[in-house]
Amino acid sequence: MSKVRIVGIKHLAVHDGPGIRSTVFLKGCPLRCLWCHNPESVRPEPELALRQGKCVGCGACAAVCSCHHVAGNIHTIDRKNCVGCGRCVEVCLFDALTLYGQEMTIDAVTAEVLRDRIFYAESGGGVTVSGGEPLLHPEFCAELFDRLHAENISCAVDTCGEVPWKAFETVLPHTGLFLYDLKDILDAAIQGSNDLTKGRTVIANHPIFIIVVNCLILNPRHLCQRISGDPAFIQVAVQLQADCFRHCNHLLLVYILQWLFCYWQSSA
Repeated sequence: MSKVRIVGIKHLAVHDGPGIRSTVFLKGCPLRCLWCHNPESVRPEPELALRQGKCVGCGACAAVCSCHHVAGNIHTIDRKNCVGCGRCVEVCLFDALTLYGQEMTIDAVTAEVLRDRIFYAESGGGVTVSGGEPLLHPEFCAELFDRLHAENISCAVDTCGEVPWKAFETVLPHTGLFLYDLKDILDAAIQGSNDLTKGRTVIANHPIFIIVVNCLILNPRHLCQRISGDPAFIQVAVQLQADCFRHCNHLLLVYILQWLFCYWQSSA
């Protein structure tokens, strides 16, 4: 894969794995979680964002694209006909427009993340591919990681696990670290869908999971009500951990951030 749609590249990231990292956010995700931290990355196609507070009504965007209509302080976009070409973004001098989903070649992505290599070396960091769901683009991830390994840079994947097992097989030989963001696998409604197979896909992939939730497992009755409100979720998490210890060959670091914070807030 020579090109991929990128939401953005975050430099000097400290929450996406060990050390100081560069995080590459890819476009597209199979889930529709209500608490999504990066909603601009969910849809696979390019999306144009308008910050009304930064728009000064100069009309430069309307001059290059008929999808923009500027009248005084009112700026509207004909999103039905917008194709995400990005010409309006190029002429906007006030940072009012952002295109999420620009295509980048793997050469360009590699060059961009290598700018931070001095920070990786000093902090034990590296590059994390996130999203969206990066494993919707497994070939891109594998090729990028191969190039970075040639530069002695560690790589990580931040995934929700809602992908075919083949995607894991493609990436596993090329990275030793997975940040597994476990969603509420028992509640398809929280994912904005009535498709219960989404949670089943996560469970079906569990032979490669190690769930680092010892604080929950030690006192599940108390914490499952405090944090998730659903004892069944904790039971499944405990079972996944037990199965992984018996069968797992790959030890994966698991992040359980969104649902943890969301439920803690709602039940506080």
